[in-house]
Amino acid sequence: MKISKSALLQMIREAYYESLKPPRVVPTAPEAAYIEGDELVGQRVWVHTNRTNRNEGRNGMVGIYKSGPRGTRVGSPIAYTNVIRLGPPVRFQTSESGAKQIVKTGKRTLIAGASGVVASTDEVDPATLSEYEEASFHPAVGHFFRVTDPEQEEILSGEEIYFHASEAGDWKLMVRGPVLASDIAVQDDPPQELSKDDLMSMVNEIIEDE
Repeated sequence: MKISKSALLQMIREAYYESLKPPRVVPTAPEAAYIEGDELVGQRVWVHTNRTNRNEGRNGMVGIYKSGPRGTRVGSPIAYTNVIRLGPPVRFQTSESGAKQIVKTGKRTLIAGASGVVASTDEVDPATLSEYEEASFHPAVGHFFRVTDPEQEEILSGEEIYFHASEAGDWKLMVRGPVLASDIAVQDDPPQELSKDDLMSMVNEIIEDE
């Protein structure tokens, strides 16, 4: 669904909730701590829903990793936050096999996230606020999709995204200018099956042309 201007303005404000505990210290990344998303402006990162912090009543419900050149997750978590804004190049990443395993076992693992270059949450153009749509991910679907889309078509990219976790532990992922799988023009005589990297290369070509 479309996000109202007032709701989005409320969501994008940086928020460390005093009622919640600090993020859990992860043994594999003891230096990772809570930061304001704006502290990473200009860096390319990969973000996801951190269910451990959410379920334990902690801040840092958005986990942050470094991003590789193709927009994939790299290494261990580098920080946690509650709200972050990402600009191009934006990529939504999921694991089809991982999603099937979650559906089969019911056990959640880290298989889905989004990457992009961190932008300041203070630099908001009010004229564009009505252009954001809510996106979601569910293992049964296997990819990110617009919540209002009855076809639940896959979102590959977008112009920018806002990722927000509320004090109550609810996440909102908003995307502006979503690029859908069906938006990618396939050339004549394509291979039998296009990989995600093939599709993302085509997305980047479209963005560069614009």
